[in-house]
Amino acid sequence: MREVEGQRHRQAGSITQEGVRLERERGHLERMLRSLRTDLTVYGMSLEGRSRRLSTAEKVNQSRLLRENVRCLALALSGAIARQKAAHCTVNDGLVKKITEAIGLQVPEYSGDILSREKLIRPLVQVYQRQPGTQLPEAARLIQGSVALRQCLVSSEGEMARLRRACLQLLDDLHDKRAVAQVDAGVIRMRRRLVDRRAVPSFLQQGASVSQPPPPPV
Repeated sequence: MREVEGQRHRQAGSITQEGVRLERERGHLERMLRSLRTDLTVYGMSLEGRSRRLSTAEKVNQSRLLRENVRCLALALSGAIARQKAAHCTVNDGLVKKITEAIGLQVPEYSGDILSREKLIRPLVQVYQRQPGTQLPEAARLIQGSVALRQCLVSSEGEMARLRRACLQLLDDLHDKRAVAQVDAGVIRMRRRLVDRRAVPSFLQQGASVSQPPPPPV
C-alpha cells in the first residue's frame, strides 16, 4: 500500500510538473502570438506605404511567409492545448482511481479478518521484542489496550447482568405491591358490607350514605 501511495504521489508530481511546463509553453506561445499580431499590424501599416514601391512577387512572398508563420503558430497552440487537456485528464483519472482505491480499502470488522502477518501477538514478533533495541512500542501499546478493552468489556457484562437482575427484582416487587393493594381493597369492601347498620343511628347512616361515594365494583 505504501508503494502504491508513493507511486501515486510520484505520478501526481510528474503530472503537476507537466502542467506547469505546459502553462509556460502556453504563455510563451501567447506572447509569440501577440508579437506576430503586432508584426502583422506594423506590416499592414508599412505595406500601405510600400505598396506602390513593392513588386507583385515580393508581396506574394511576404504573404506566403506570414501565412506559414501563422500556420506554425496555430499548430503549436493546438498541440499545447491538446497536451494540457491530456494532462488534466490524467490528473483527474489518477485522482478518481486513488479515491476509488481509498474507498475500497475496508477495515477489518472482527479479529478473523486480520491477516496473520498483521497480528502483533504472533510468536515472531514476541521473540523479536525480547532482543534489546528491537522492542516494538506500538505492539506493546496495542496489546495493553486490547487487554484493557477486554477487561472493560467483561466488567460491563457483569454490570449489565446485575442491572438485569435488579430490573427483574423491581418488577417482582411491583407485582407484589399491586397484589397486596388489591387484597387490602377487597378487605375494606368486605368490612363495609359486614358492618352492623343497626348499631349506627339512622341519621348517621343517611349522612354517611350521602357523604361517602359508592364503593367501587368488585
